[in-house]
Amino acid sequence: MVVRRVFIGSGLNIDEPTRLSVPLSFNEGELFFYSDRDREETEEALLQFIDDFVVPRTDRVLMWEEDTDEGVMINIGTIVIKDNVPQLHYVSVGVGI
Repeated sequence: MVVRRVFIGSGLNIDEPTRLSVPLSFNEGELFFYSDRDREETEEALLQFIDDFVVPRTDRVLMWEEDTDEGVMINIGTIVIKDNVPQLHYVSVGVGI
């Protein structure tokens, strides 16, 4: 899967929790990867997310899926502590139909 490969290729570990409970959540972007034509734009946006929110703070990201009417939404995020409050920053990638 392209999404997973981008994060692993950046030297990050992926954890897949069964449930998330974070006081604050911020969706930093929504991408759609339905065909090979979307690959380059998706990879660039994911690498930008990694630069902005993941590296150098951590080497770990969280990945979870949500089913939607259009297919599957893959969410990839990281938890940042700001003013002693955990914040989840994530991007969503629509894949499917």
